[in-house]
Amino acid sequence: MQLSGQQLKELQLALINAFPNTTSLEQMLLFELGKNLNAIAGEGRLEDIVFKLIQVANSQAWVTNLVDAAYNYNPGNPGLRAIAERLLPNHDAQTYDANFSSGSDAVLDSKNDSLIIYEFVLSGRVSEVSKQRLEAIVEHLREITGDVHLTLIKISSGSIKLVLEGSEKGFQFLKLLLESGELIQILGISVQEIRQYTLDNSLKPLLLDILRNSKKQWNAWRENNSSMLIDLRNVDLSGVYLGKTNRRGNNVKADLEEINLSGVILSNAVLKGANLNGANLSEANLSKANLSELNGKIVVLNDANCSRTNFEGANLKGACLRRANLSSADLSNTDIRDADFIDANLSGTNFSGAKVQGALFGNNLGLSQKAKSELVADGVIFFEPPE
Repeated sequence: MQLSGQQLKELQLALINAFPNTTSLEQMLLFELGKNLNAIAGEGRLEDIVFKLIQVANSQAWVTNLVDAAYNYNPGNPGLRAIAERLLPNHDAQTYDANFSSGSDAVLDSKNDSLIIYEFVLSGRVSEVSKQRLEAIVEHLREITGDVHLTLIKISSGSIKLVLEGSEKGFQFLKLLLESGELIQILGISVQEIRQYTLDNSLKPLLLDILRNSKKQWNAWRENNSSMLIDLRNVDLSGVYLGKTNRRGNNVKADLEEINLSGVILSNAVLKGANLNGANLSEANLSKANLSELNGKIVVLNDANCSRTNFEGANLKGACLRRANLSSADLSNTDIRDADFIDANLSGTNFSGAKVQGALFGNNLGLSQKAKSELVADGVIFFEPPE
């Protein structure tokens, strides 16, 4: 089936509305159809990319597959629903309640809402689903709710439990969708439960006191309590005193060398200029944290959430960032020589002015062919697993 000029125009507008950035369109095409957007449409403005995508799909007779895939990925979008109903005669369009048709309207004032932590429980096992797929689910939830604060904190081992931070209104909105049965229809996967995560913050003053006074004591405590979710959101650790002063008796910048902060929630925390050489921050949530001018040689950030994190001017030479989420992170003017970015999410990551010689990249979501070529020219080594 080939579409008329008017139908192509309507489809273009619907896709732009449903997928307002290249990353979301790229994810839909990869997860639903197994196709590479950049290979099909190249780079440029979103309007031009969508036009080229539709043009290729129409000429190669898979445009109806594109419509079906887009609708299945974002069934709450009224434009896609209308297109699917017209172009796919056998398509059983889901009835989507008008009250839930726009999550961004329902949670419009989420920026003023209090943030909570909750678990999003899916059917299946973590080993059965890739981390990139789970991150795409979270991105989809963010679009459904309009909750700009929604962040993946942790993926629990075993069964699929996503620990999320988000607004109270976004949480309630998702619960309503689950109870109505619409959430499963939207995501196309079975959602077992959404429940608020209770954190014991009574220990927070004590933990901060330990952290400020003894790295050895903190690391011993953390090793014995490795499964505990520690909430240090919004904490300013830039002046943590760990036994060091300058000649005038004033505290020096945070000395957290070889500290174990694995799995700790540090979203919006301030660690500007801190010494994190050799520290372990694997699986930590550092979203929107300030780590600018950080000294973090050979720091371990594997599986960490560094979405929208500020690393500007940081020394990350030899750091391990495998499978880290660095979407929209600022790594400008950093030293990332010999660092490991294998399997990291680099959607919208800023590497301008960075020293990259010897850094290892590969299987990275969100990295265009043009960006790859520029990084290779600057000295990055790309490891791509065999097909």
